[in-house]
Amino acid sequence: MKNSFLIKWGMVLFAVLSFATVYSLNLTGTKSNTTSPTPLKTSAPFISSASKTNNFIEYNIIDIEGNKWDNIDLSGSVVVFNFWFSACPPCKKEIPELNKLVDHYADKNVIFIAVSLNNHYEVENYIEKNPFKYHLVANGDAVIDGLGINAFPTQIIIDKDGSLFQKIQGKVTYLEMKNYIDKVCSKQQE
Repeated sequence: MKNSFLIKWGMVLFAVLSFATVYSLNLTGTKSNTTSPTPLKTSAPFISSASKTNNFIEYNIIDIEGNKWDNIDLSGSVVVFNFWFSACPPCKKEIPELNKLVDHYADKNVIFIAVSLNNHYEVENYIEKNPFKYHLVANGDAVIDGLGINAFPTQIIIDKDGSLFQKIQGKVTYLEMKNYIDKVCSKQQE
């Protein structure tokens, strides 16, 4: 009886995630040099979520330090999301470039959040050898699925109104990201 119950709920979860993937958002702007993940699933419950309606990004995320990040509290800020996982070579290669961005925008109203497929333990072990200055979110499957992320690494830049400004798939450089972030910041000042 217990196994039957678990199988039924597993099938429901699979159907919901499949539906979300098939009908997920189709964000614009693509770039090559991506890696398809082999997700590292855990039994931990999802504590983060995200979705897209038209061009508005809604999210409710808790990072590995226990900080809550959501579109309501961050209204008025530019938010840069990075989607990654530890076994992704281009993801690892771009981390030093992304860290430079955090330093550059330290006194600006720009928030950097990295959402990983890895579990909390794997993220913490990974950043011991590969420091990452973004706010780190583990077990990010629900966020990644909700936003239709299907290539890694991917960056999403959200403007101060909570709308999608840019999506970039593939490894990025400091200058490339700085140009996008400067554009969205200057757009907001007009």
